[in-house]
Amino acid sequence: MRAELDFTKKDMRRAYPAEPVHIMLDRYDLSSLPSEEKICCQMYHEGKSIFEICQQLHRPQIEIAIMIMDLADKGKLKPRKTGIFGHE
Repeated sequence: MRAELDFTKKDMRRAYPAEPVHIMLDRYDLSSLPSEEKICCQMYHEGKSIFEICQQLHRPQIEIAIMIMDLADKGKLKPRKTGIFGHE
């Protein structure tokens, strides 16, 4: 039995682009370990800044910023008044 796929025109343009595709942030490691996520969440809830989280996890700011966005998207982090900058 053949499964029918419901592709839209937009999906097809992405699958078969007419021009070269640019992969965003390909030089960064956007994967994370559960232990890294746990540390990030704990430090974020403690009011630590993105800079402190970067130092602890030995990762660049852009990777931690994306980790924070991903964790927020999953409901594991809530917005805080000071944002990613933590307590002043």
